[in-house]
Amino acid sequence: MFIRSSKQKSPKTQKSYTTFRLVDGYRTPDGKVRQRLLLNLGASFSVPQEDWKSLADRVEEVLSGQISLFTLTFKLEKEAHRIAKIVRHKHAEILSAQANCKIAEYDAKVNLTDFHDVDINSLTHEDVRHVGPEQLAVHAAQHLDLNQILTNCGLNSKQCVLAMASILGRLISPGSELRTHRYLTQQSALDELLQTDFSNLSLKNFYSIADLLLKHKDSIEAALFEKEKNVFDLEQVVTLYDITNTYFEGRSLQNCKAQLGRSKEKRSDCPLVSMGLVLDASGFPQRSEIFAGNVSEPQTLPGMLNKLNAKKGATVVMDAGFASEKNVKLLQESGYFYIVVSRKAKPIISDDIASVVVKDSITNKVTATLMDGANDKEVILYCHSQAKEEKTKAIQVKAENRFEDELQKLKNGLQKKTGTKKLDKLSRLRRQLLPRHSYCPELSI
Repeated sequence: MFIRSSKQKSPKTQKSYTTFRLVDGYRTPDGKVRQRLLLNLGASFSVPQEDWKSLADRVEEVLSGQISLFTLTFKLEKEAHRIAKIVRHKHAEILSAQANCKIAEYDAKVNLTDFHDVDINSLTHEDVRHVGPEQLAVHAAQHLDLNQILTNCGLNSKQCVLAMASILGRLISPGSELRTHRYLTQQSALDELLQTDFSNLSLKNFYSIADLLLKHKDSIEAALFEKEKNVFDLEQVVTLYDITNTYFEGRSLQNCKAQLGRSKEKRSDCPLVSMGLVLDASGFPQRSEIFAGNVSEPQTLPGMLNKLNAKKGATVVMDAGFASEKNVKLLQESGYFYIVVSRKAKPIISDDIASVVVKDSITNKVTATLMDGANDKEVILYCHSQAKEEKTKAIQVKAENRFEDELQKLKNGLQKKTGTKKLDKLSRLRRQLLPRHSYCPELSI
């Protein structure tokens, strides 16, 4: 093997440039010497010319499984393994034929009944990669025709490979683009399963493919869910909807949806972005939507229902954050059934209504009481948890004690020389106490 430089001219710009190729010499059965192109190394090949022979020899040694007698620099050794890996993918049949030929020559010289012991401790491993979860992920993607779905969105073959790498990489090892890029280039054998090479994967291209996936998000989600319904024979009878949010460490000035709001990770000091997710009863995602960090949860429901296109009579399940009277009325008028956590006050339960014990253990007792709703279209199921009631009472008592301690401090300040005595300032301090003790709903000023 050897490396050859070649002058080329761009058909579009008519500019000349130099490209580099890995060439292999071989002898035909009739004794003639021929050359074949193994790999186009591209115009960005940056190895100095004085190292070409060492690099080509090392690539040949790696392909044939030989141990190098001479130590190369780390950069050359890494480049040799990268090139050998690509050559294996592109010329697997040729390399396999050469190996079989060598085995046949060896079998003709020795007796096949000869056996030799191999020292297991002498075996070495190099470039060890993960392949188990990748094999399962690729099989699932093929079963869902994910590559065809991406192609239908207008992605070319290279973009489809990058998109598959981004999706499957985050499925196997969730993380940022940078972390997924590191996983694909250093830890995973996903490129071998996708019949490509990620050793020189550009981080810039990886970021670009994420933007392209976001652009076609709605069509990809709709196509995947339709495929999942056919594969798993799903019936769209129950729909689960909820919103979560995450935060940015920086200021995110260029992101219009990064807004200050109530963080579910207790990071209300950071800009937030919210994501609404609609699931079916089996846990398969149907739709997702990115909202501003300060979005009002009840206001997002009408838009998600319009995009959902669920069958009439489907059941929508939500928590109390969405169960406003306006949204409940919307679900009724749209022909949906619903299961929601009511925002209404605790109902008055008469003694003649029987309760059913759902759970009875040493630490907790849970009962459920079926009640008539305000109209014939609603049924109210009141659930009571003894442990939850005790916890709520403890929180309320603690809030009351803190509130009383703060009031006592204001009172004691009237008797101290440095205490607050002005009426307007005392009134302002007193009004500021209640928001800080919101766990105590019975307190009022």
